[in-house]
Amino acid sequence: MFVLFTNNPTLIMAFLFLIMICISQISPVYAHPIIVDSDPNQFQTIKEPPNRVVIIFSEPIELDYSKISVINANGKEVKVGNQFNLDGDKSTIGTMLQSDLSDGTYIVSSKVLSAVDGHVVDSSFTFNIGEENNFSAKEETKKGILDLLSINDSFARLPGYFGQILFFGIIFLNLFIWKPFSRIANISLEFMKRFRIDIENKSVKLAIISLLLVLLSSILMIVVQSHVLNANILDILMTKFGNIMIIRLILVSILLSLLIIIFIKTSKNNSDLMIKNKLTFIFILFGLLLFLSNSFISHASATNKIIAVGLDFFHQIAASIWIGGILFLTIVIVPQIKKIPQNLEKSVLTAVLISRYSAVVIIVLGSICITGPILLWFIENNLSYISSSLYGIILSLKILLALVMIALGGYHSFVTLKKFDSSLGIGKSKSVKINPDGYFHIKSFSNNLKIESLVGIALIFSVSLLTNMVLPASENISFAYYDDEYLFFKDQFNSDSEFIKSTDTELYDEKYNNLKLWTYSTTDSNKKIELEIPSVFGENKFKLSFVKEKGNFDENIVNSTIKITNIEKNIGPIKIDANKISDGVFVGKMPLNIPGIWNLEIQGITSEQNESNYIGVFQINIKPNLDEFKFEINEYKTQNSSLLLNLVFDKKTNSIWSGDTSPNSGQILQFKIEDKKYINHKINNTNLISIVKIDPKNSEILWYLDPVGKFIGIYDIKNYREIIQKKVPSNGTISGLEIDGQQNVWLTTIQDNNIIKFDPKTDVYKIYKIPTENSKPMSIKYDSVRDLLWFVEAEGKIAKIDPKDGKVTEYPDNKNGKIKLQEPTELFIDQKRGEIFISDHKTNQIITFNPFLEMFTQVYELDENGLAFGMTQDDYGNLWVAQHTSEFLIVLDPETKEKKKIDIPTQGSFVQHLTSDNTGKIWFAEQRGNGVGTVFMNTNPSNVNQNSVDNKSDEITETFQNRENILMNFLYMIGLRFIELIGIFIISGTFVSTILFIKNQIDFENKIRLIGKLDDSS
Repeated sequence: MFVLFTNNPTLIMAFLFLIMICISQISPVYAHPIIVDSDPNQFQTIKEPPNRVVIIFSEPIELDYSKISVINANGKEVKVGNQFNLDGDKSTIGTMLQSDLSDGTYIVSSKVLSAVDGHVVDSSFTFNIGEENNFSAKEETKKGILDLLSINDSFARLPGYFGQILFFGIIFLNLFIWKPFSRIANISLEFMKRFRIDIENKSVKLAIISLLLVLLSSILMIVVQSHVLNANILDILMTKFGNIMIIRLILVSILLSLLIIIFIKTSKNNSDLMIKNKLTFIFILFGLLLFLSNSFISHASATNKIIAVGLDFFHQIAASIWIGGILFLTIVIVPQIKKIPQNLEKSVLTAVLISRYSAVVIIVLGSICITGPILLWFIENNLSYISSSLYGIILSLKILLALVMIALGGYHSFVTLKKFDSSLGIGKSKSVKINPDGYFHIKSFSNNLKIESLVGIALIFSVSLLTNMVLPASENISFAYYDDEYLFFKDQFNSDSEFIKSTDTELYDEKYNNLKLWTYSTTDSNKKIELEIPSVFGENKFKLSFVKEKGNFDENIVNSTIKITNIEKNIGPIKIDANKISDGVFVGKMPLNIPGIWNLEIQGITSEQNESNYIGVFQINIKPNLDEFKFEINEYKTQNSSLLLNLVFDKKTNSIWSGDTSPNSGQILQFKIEDKKYINHKINNTNLISIVKIDPKNSEILWYLDPVGKFIGIYDIKNYREIIQKKVPSNGTISGLEIDGQQNVWLTTIQDNNIIKFDPKTDVYKIYKIPTENSKPMSIKYDSVRDLLWFVEAEGKIAKIDPKDGKVTEYPDNKNGKIKLQEPTELFIDQKRGEIFISDHKTNQIITFNPFLEMFTQVYELDENGLAFGMTQDDYGNLWVAQHTSEFLIVLDPETKEKKKIDIPTQGSFVQHLTSDNTGKIWFAEQRGNGVGTVFMNTNPSNVNQNSVDNKSDEITETFQNRENILMNFLYMIGLRFIELIGIFIISGTFVSTILFIKNQIDFENKIRLIGKLDDSS
């Protein structure tokens, strides 16, 4: 009965159908967690602040390894408490929010781990509180082509796919191909027994190798998951994905154990290996269970259709018999046949083998013709999505590779087989003799099989990519594919240019008169994108123009999108659709209420098949205008009289530290921001303390300077104790103190004209002479990007010193005659922009120095009554300047040169130094105001009244509405045609495979009969 089963394709298919029925009793799972709902809804405007945010996904997630954040317009986190599953629903993640949320736009970002297949998916969306803020946007879950491909997962799964397919091909063919050979009368049973034993010996070795690949793949998948989540392996194994991996490891371990036992037993006893059919059936059953585990972490399960899971199961089995069988033939059977010395046996075995395997392939391809298209329909039934997605590209590659394999298989069946039949004389006469040269056809057959195997391996890799990709509907169809075939644009920003006048300029009201034009040119000078955007803090209305050869708008652009991402804030990508208003021109809106650098990826989809899409990638800096800030100053007075000069923020203690310059005070003051209280730290043997610095590598160490006693010291701010005090070898006034990346202390001395370095490791001072006599060195700052120290010389220069060799390089103003330093006092290094800001005490200017160009580049005029001194920077990139002889601070926008005065409540406070904390607040020391002060900046994003703008936009776009409807109808028609194509493909495929199978069986029976008449007398 078992023999009957193994040689009857109908019973085989019935058995597989029974397996599918068993599968149908198991609840399906999903392949990737996609947002299906949220509260608040994506891009919803609500009047009252919500008390929580909840996201609902398409499948269960692992809460412990997922994360949700909610960011307000200032870029600050507003969630409170731990994240949770709503009502125990494991496909949700939520968080409670602060109770005092203000009006504005909030961005929700999530990073969740699928409880099913272990994929980690990022998502972002926005909602608005308060006034209506209409904008068109769509949630985007992937950031780039490598993310779409999940390349690490794909490479981790590839050995498992290859090993699993090879194992099943080995086991199935060993069960299926041997029966016909027993019917060949002129080949001895002893010869066939010996031949089969040799094949099965090699089969066991190859099966062990294939299972080791599956084992390796499972381990790699776990390791990759551990790396992605930064979790230990035991934690990964506790997830549902890890449970599936454990099941696979158990199945593979059992199979490996059985095969290794068989191999060791036969090797020890020097006995011949012949695997019984019952044991082979066990191997097939375990192989099916391995396929079953794949089906439940596949895209088919993401459809939530049980029949789709069954189709995927069938599809895997059919493909494995096909590709695994070819690999088995190439690696084991054909090389073994080539070793046979007898001409008759060699030619007969090859001819029968091709015919027998062809019958298997015909059944398999018939099954693939049924399962493949229907499975694709369940996964994605929108042909436009498939054709415009990366998933569709990989799927097309897979189909192309399959067609190549089918073509090679057809060549074997219709050409190679005829050559062997001809060499055997089959069909020519009733009395035939074998051609002694006919067996040489096997060499050509072997070479073609190797090519087909390589194509099969490439097909397996494409399958591993498809399994790990997001579905087409979830993929950003306007994703920028970076390939030579596509266009890549280079930023050529011109801040002085005006936007192009066109028929739709009425779309922009007075608020948008000062548009910045960003132009991106491709390597193909005949195409470019023009983006007009105000780059304001708040809602931005933009216009996209796709310009082709000779400056004409490209009328073939049918769709345009912008994908926006803020990498620093871990926001996005968020996809925004632009509306078409005329040929090649699109408009849209996007809210940018979070300051910082935003990456914009623009794509224009063309309807021309032979034309590449327009792709543009660039960055814009979004921040509020100074007029859009509301500034609030709070002052905190010390309990006793003090003269606070220099100050520094310490994140670890959340405190502002400052030295007291009152004569004989000898103390450092700590202002605890949370408690709003001062703590006095008395330092022994000191007169006064002018400068304090936190060590960049050890935040528990505070360096301080006593300019009167001329020594530096370390104060342990964790344990409140002094560590060391070191006398400085100088008779001059110590004007600056800085710590470099190696924890060396650098000092400037005015009268001595020296730079002094103290190495705490060796307890040694080293003195470097400044080339210019009487240069009067003042402030010194460490440049961590370039590993240099910069200092100003009050006589009109800026200089750098290399900490490695102490070489001093000075930069006078003679490189640019338009910009002159007269009395530079302080400097501030903008690590992001790469520039150095210098405050000139005499001219009350801020001058920038470009270290790359080695020249002075900009001048910012301040209030004529002030004296520019200390500087710091806020989160928006604005520069804050202290003017100790004025009654206000200056905040300066380096990009627009806009400046604003912020009044200090205490008159005559004499502010010389500033710093900023980790919340964006600016802190300043009031030397004569007996305390410290803070500036809190609150933003009021631009909510431009655009009713007239939107009305005009509606008028313009109404003309094109019918065209859009036609496009939608066309896509809908494509969907119907897809159904029809599936039906035609299935019917024709089934019909052809049935006819071919019947013909194959008739030819095969005739072949067996004629082979029995062969005479090997030659």
